[in-house]
Amino acid sequence: MKVSGSYNGGELRPLTTEELPQTLSYLAAAPLRNLIIIGFLKSDGRCDDNTVFSFWKDGAYKGVGLLGSAAAWAGGVEVARALGEKARESGTSQLNTVVGLTDEVEAFLQASRDNRSRKTETHLLYVLRRGELNVPPPGPVSLRPARREEGEELFRIHSDLFFELVGSRLPEPENSKQRLLRRIESGKIWIACEQDKIVFKADLATETAEIVFIEAVWTIPDLRGQGIGLKALSALCAHLLDTHPMLVISLGKDRSHLEHFYQRIGFKYHGDYGDYTVVRFKQ
Repeated sequence: MKVSGSYNGGELRPLTTEELPQTLSYLAAAPLRNLIIIGFLKSDGRCDDNTVFSFWKDGAYKGVGLLGSAAAWAGGVEVARALGEKARESGTSQLNTVVGLTDEVEAFLQASRDNRSRKTETHLLYVLRRGELNVPPPGPVSLRPARREEGEELFRIHSDLFFELVGSRLPEPENSKQRLLRRIESGKIWIACEQDKIVFKADLATETAEIVFIEAVWTIPDLRGQGIGLKALSALCAHLLDTHPMLVISLGKDRSHLEHFYQRIGFKYHGDYGDYTVVRFKQ
């Protein structure tokens, strides 16, 4: 497979580990727009497997793209189209997820000409800004970062949550487990326990100086509707807003019944950049 080359009138070049800090600084200039690709890059923090590329056109740096088991990018439609052309050239059998702004995802899919069966979801961004957090319900909550020895239980919870939301099993479960363990080790998974049993969890998927992107929010099914999730997430948001001015969550458009839960905490719909599309190819 050709590693670098011409796509959409520009050039895709493999991103080196040395270039990663500069790329993250570029992405941090518009963190809300770029939070998806920031999360992917920070979760692995490596560029030595020829899956992350910078896009150059007319001698200027135009953006960055990820193309491995997942495709994501920053830099607009022309970067999405270039990455789609590379996907078509290199073959897409390993690609199982595409994430991006809706019009950009369409450009990627058209360029990739990937006709595999797939499921498409629309995700809406909700934002909570400092000073807009609603008063949490009364009552204590034992919230803390997860520990490595809780990894197996958290992976089971993560797998169950993925099936609940998507309706299929986790692709690449071993890679997902390693990603989860890295998040635990870096303090990115927070849990609440009752009698030594995990009853709530949330992941800090992307974190910059300005924004924390919270995902995979889960409450144990037996206790849903009793206020535990509301108290735990409110407490986590209060903690995060001490050091970050903005928190973000992504909510599938087909799960609008959860909107009230997040609005009670203070999250508001943010559509300034357009909605996100998540495409999952059936394996």
